[in-house]
Amino acid sequence: MKNLKDKAEDAQKLAILYPETFEAPTNEELSSIKPGMFVKICVGSERFWIKVDSVNDKEIQGKIDNQLVYSDETDLYYEDEVSFTRNNVYQIFSE
Repeated sequence: MKNLKDKAEDAQKLAILYPETFEAPTNEELSSIKPGMFVKICVGSERFWIKVDSVNDKEIQGKIDNQLVYSDETDLYYEDEVSFTRNNVYQIFSE
């Protein structure tokens, strides 16, 4: 399991700094994240989807769900198991 809490961008902070051009999920939306949903996060210049496996008060865990372009830069790969916080979430998608 790779912990991305400190490597991933803080989407909530970016939304505050750049309200005209950057939008992040609301606290209500972040609280609704459940296993089976997909969330997008960003590490370096790579944005990617993660299929959520588990959620608790402190972190979200899941597997990277797409091929990454900058794997050499990020040391992250398709199906890597990762953990991160709700603040790292850029986008939420549920089937």
